[in-house]
Amino acid sequence: MKSPSRRVVIAALAVRELRDALRTRWFLLYSLALMVLAGGLTYISTVYSGYAGLQGFSRAAAGLVNLMLLVVPLMGLIAGALTLAGERERKTLGYMMSQPISAGEFFCGKVAGLAAALAASLLLSFGVVGVLLGLRRAPLDPAGFAGFTGLTLLLAMAGLGFGVLISSAAGRVAQAQGVALFVWFVLVFLGDLGVMGSVLVTRMRVESLLFWSLLNPLQVYRLATIAVLSPRLEVLGPAGLYVTSVLGELLVPLLVGLLVVWVIVPLALAFWLFRRGDMA
Repeated sequence: MKSPSRRVVIAALAVRELRDALRTRWFLLYSLALMVLAGGLTYISTVYSGYAGLQGFSRAAAGLVNLMLLVVPLMGLIAGALTLAGERERKTLGYMMSQPISAGEFFCGKVAGLAAALAASLLLSFGVVGVLLGLRRAPLDPAGFAGFTGLTLLLAMAGLGFGVLISSAAGRVAQAQGVALFVWFVLVFLGDLGVMGSVLVTRMRVESLLFWSLLNPLQVYRLATIAVLSPRLEVLGPAGLYVTSVLGELLVPLLVGLLVVWVIVPLALAFWLFRRGDMA
């Protein structure tokens, strides 16, 4: 009997993972909360813009960027942290690996299913935002809105990559969740506050400030979204002016490339740990 192809196996595993994710209570709650908050911010911004929605999207985008910075990485981290650790804790990992599938097929299927679930949640939220902006007749730049959506998807995939990396090294779900929450806290809060404190204490030069900011995928996302939504990066202060003068039109491609790196590297490390530990 002919064995199924790699694509068929990965697709079947991805569908299984997607179905399991959509049945998970925490994932549904996070998705609903993101959709409601995004829709609420958009509605409030357009209602109180004062010019029949003239500044609606600009005001909504400012709030949406901060909302996505808080919620989206957490969703990706938790989703990724539960995947491999959950299989170990339920004692299903050994059974799955006893089937005629390779470690790469299993890993890719799990990640693809979770990525699809996160993408569906985000696209639904952005769909609600787009519908509300249309109903309020707020002027909307389709390219900017599409870029904002794409960058947020990359941010979710980066969070997922970190979560899977944590899960590949954790033995239990509770341990993986704890580490994921700690990483989220460091990236969201200590990233901003740590850089600000360092600037105040050490009088850090703008070049060093930009370098340390680019080491945090959330800061890369913030820079990229502002660059896509507004060509005037002076709203970010000296760092924004500096990066605009140095990189110019290369800024957005560079930031997108950095986000892609923040997706690929954690996933590659996670797969290496998974093969070394679970497949040994």
